[in-house]
Amino acid sequence: GGGGGGGAGVGVGGGDPTGGMHPSIETPVPGQRNPVAVNVQALEPSIDGRHVTVLLSWWSGPAPCSVLDSVDVVRDGMTITMTPREGSDPTVGGQVACPAIAMLRGTIVDLGELEPGTWTLASSGDLAPITITID
Repeated sequence: GGGGGGGAGVGVGGGDPTGGMHPSIETPVPGQRNPVAVNVQALEPSIDGRHVTVLLSWWSGPAPCSVLDSVDVVRDGMTITMTPREGSDPTVGGQVACPAIAMLRGTIVDLGELEPGTWTLASSGDLAPITITID
C-alpha cells in the first residue's frame, strides 16, 4: 500500500491560497505563443499503492490569453519538480483584448509508479515543496 504525507502546499503568508475553491482542470495544448512558467499555488498528491498523481493549481487569466501549453517534469533523485507553462493561443493573433479576470486553474500530473521511499514534490513559484512516503 501507499502512504501519505504532506498535503496541499501553502503559499507565502500562510492560509489556503486557493480560497477553498476547486480549479478548472486543464489539459495541456502544446504550441502556445511564448509559454512561461506559472506560479503554482497548491500541490495535492493522490497515492494509490505506488501510483502517484498530483493536482497542481494556480491563478491565471482566461483563454485565449492564458492557455496551458505543457508541464515540465524533472526528476532528480527522490525529488520531482513540476513546472506548468502557459502561453497565449497563437490562432487569435495579437488582436484580442485580455480581461483582468483571475481564474483558478489546475492540471493533473501523472507521475506513474514510484519506488518506495520518501519523495519530495516541488513546483514553480513560491510554494514550499512537500514530501510523500511510498511504502
